[in-house]
Amino acid sequence: MTEQRIKIPTGYTIEITDGYIIIKKPPQNNYITAHALINSKNLRKSQILNCEVKDGDHIVTTQRKFIKILIDVWNHIPHGKFKKSQFNFKEGDENGNNGYYWNTQLQLSVQHKSAQLTMKEIIHMVKINDLTIDFTIKLATGEIYTIWSEE
Repeated sequence: MTEQRIKIPTGYTIEITDGYIIIKKPPQNNYITAHALINSKNLRKSQILNCEVKDGDHIVTTQRKFIKILIDVWNHIPHGKFKKSQFNFKEGDENGNNGYYWNTQLQLSVQHKSAQLTMKEIIHMVKINDLTIDFTIKLATGEIYTIWSEE
């Protein structure tokens, strides 16, 4: 048997199944503004593929869950700007009451919100605190989007 070589484009994957070579094209990555993502896409059951929030060269978070990203951002910002949050907080442990859960990092009870509203808060906090965000998400539909700066 002679050897055959096939050049595969970068990003493609190869799978061998039942004696067949399957070359899979990478999913297309679409660029979208944060505003368009929040207002035109359903983030329910989505998966964050990449997230990096930075303050200059300092990495604030690389978490891949909406609420964890937001908590890291809240922990990083000054108290005065923290008050500009669109979330509801209570001092003391209100865990389980009216949708609140106790967060030990913040030492506050935070009221739960949807992925959509949590992402909206992340973007709001990033903007008012002059942070940067590199963010890629895979929606439940399989679509993949990367946020690009609206500057």
